[in-house]
Amino acid sequence: LQALNQSIKSANLVHVFRLPALVKSIRHRQLIWDIDELPLSCRDRSRLTRLELDRYRAITDKDRKQDLYRSARLNSERVIASSEVEFTDWFNVDLVVPNVVHIPDHQEQNAENTSLLFVGNLNKRENVEAIWFTLQEVLPKMSSSINFIVFGLSPKSLDGIKMKDALMQHPAVELHLDVDECQSFYSNAAMVIVPLLGGAGKKLKLLEAMANGCPVIATPKACEGIDIIDGKHLLIGRSASELALLCDQLRSDGDLRRQLIEEGRRKIQELYSQSKVDQLIDDLIKEL
Repeated sequence: LQALNQSIKSANLVHVFRLPALVKSIRHRQLIWDIDELPLSCRDRSRLTRLELDRYRAITDKDRKQDLYRSARLNSERVIASSEVEFTDWFNVDLVVPNVVHIPDHQEQNAENTSLLFVGNLNKRENVEAIWFTLQEVLPKMSSSINFIVFGLSPKSLDGIKMKDALMQHPAVELHLDVDECQSFYSNAAMVIVPLLGGAGKKLKLLEAMANGCPVIATPKACEGIDIIDGKHLLIGRSASELALLCDQLRSDGDLRRQLIEEGRRKIQELYSQSKVDQLIDDLIKEL
């Protein structure tokens, strides 16, 4: 730690991320730390200091969490957040930094693609719920059958394992787990569905699909905190019937598909590219 403190003396800004031991030890005039990350990454609560325990409890107590964030605001020159949803009711945020997604070179999709793609970690409850919802509520309401592809990480949770077993036995489902390369799945899919019913924060897989030039159909929950327009960048369905209807529409309307692909990629390039986010943070730091 002494060597680390010595090495960062020349830095203008230090950001400590998921390193609880360093948060308490680093000494620097410009220190940024992620409030939630310190207590959540300390699994052995018996070793936490009283302050860290207070922070841990604040995570699950809304009133105390608000007090914690307000205190941090008063003692900080600038506040950067990754989402407006959680913070704007508590205090002013100087900068909301959007998530960054990789934007690959554009590849023309095969017009004959007819598959519906879902991408997500099967360990997350909201993804398991979304897949069940698609299988049980959306697919049966479509005018004709469709190949449903599920791509993601192998589950370790009990709910995820049950989902994996059900998907492996379903005749209309292709299951691909722990595959390093994902671009080919987007290129070979007619559309991506993001039917999230719960969960918080930015939905990276939705942005990733748009960046890869794949039209997206999603629920309102999946679009929270993202600057996109229904009918221009993607299609939003508020019920299983609406989602099924939009899937049918997108399969038969080539012009709509091309519009969503073009406008979706343009929006990603404008707001969610690495260069855009770098510029936002750089401008804020220059104000310090």
